[in-house]
Amino acid sequence: MDNPYSAPQAQLADAPGTPPGRPVLVWIIFIYAIVVTVFGMVGLAGLIMLHGKHSAVLSEAQNAYFSSLGVLDFGLMSVTYLLFAAGAIALFRLRRVAFNVYVVWAVLSFVEKAHRYAKPSYQAMIGPGPHIWAYTSGALMLVLLAYSYKLRRGGVLR
Repeated sequence: MDNPYSAPQAQLADAPGTPPGRPVLVWIIFIYAIVVTVFGMVGLAGLIMLHGKHSAVLSEAQNAYFSSLGVLDFGLMSVTYLLFAAGAIALFRLRRVAFNVYVVWAVLSFVEKAHRYAKPSYQAMIGPGPHIWAYTSGALMLVLLAYSYKLRRGGVLR
């Protein structure tokens, strides 16, 4: 009689057609998204608590902008953070819906940025000139959309 606790005699292998493990870039995106969302939501909570209060640390233009924020601004910012995190969680779980969540996130993020840029107080706060962070956030959106689409088309996302 064979010992049930002995080492297996046959070579162990994954079943054919089993998808490979989670790609490293998925881990990086997930960790980045969770860190950004946590810090963003903490910052947003701070903005809400200090809403309407004058801060000596900020310039007059910054105080004017932050005082002009309303429910729509806070709502758009909150939803975009949460969609970013939801997309990262879906991507981490290798779900096909990750691409759809990122599409909604990108559209809503674009609406939020357009709404923000339309405010004269925001324009006065940031001043003229190129705003590299606006370009990098747009590039990040395109990279996340392209990568999640690639994973979806490649069958990695189920």
